[in-house]
Amino acid sequence: MILLFDKQYPDLDILKLIKICVIHDLGEAINGDIAAVDQIDGVDKGAEERQDLELLIRPLPSSLREEILSLWDEYENASSKEALLAKAFDKIETILQHTQGNNPPDFDYGFNLNYGKKYTDYDDLTAKLRTLIDKDTKLLAEGNNSI
Repeated sequence: MILLFDKQYPDLDILKLIKICVIHDLGEAINGDIAAVDQIDGVDKGAEERQDLELLIRPLPSSLREEILSLWDEYENASSKEALLAKAFDKIETILQHTQGNNPPDFDYGFNLNYGKKYTDYDDLTAKLRTLIDKDTKLLAEGNNSI
């Protein structure tokens, strides 16, 4: 999704941003992504994903492993402009899937109305995208399945 908006962020290192997005998803390659609504208190999802990532990159040269882990940590800690934007678009993509995909009949759309707002609302563009998606989410939360 980030490729669609690269021109709106001329001050960011787009290659770094794309690397962060890909590396973040690699952490979910072995055991999958655990949906926010399914996460268990006390279980550090990030630590588990980092361990999986370490396993995946073990055969690589140490300099490349270090670069990958550094970018992964940057995402996890939202410690750069690129990482913050990657997190924002990750949250937007999740919520968008929930408005467009097939969900169980008892799916909690209301959960999505607050999910990841600290990341999506820091930036004007992602906040606007979030507002658009939240309109559909509200309709779905009210039981209107014809958005």
